[in-house]
Amino acid sequence: MGCCRAQLSPLLFLVYINELPKAVERKALLILFADNTSILLTSPNNIQMQSDLNFVFEQLSKWFKSN
Repeated sequence: MGCCRAQLSPLLFLVYINELPKAVERKALLILFADNTSILLTSPNNIQMQSDLNFVFEQLSKWFKSN
């Protein structure tokens, strides 16, 4: 029983987390590998970068709350 559950848990995690990059696809690129996530973001200046980061974090927060 433990063997099957151990194999299923990573699969369920991947199915669950696979939708995460769609939450911020307009402003940033999310890179997923195993249980790590990186956010790649470029902006022309510091003010825009701060605004874009705030937007991305708000979108991620909404995604996590709804899922």
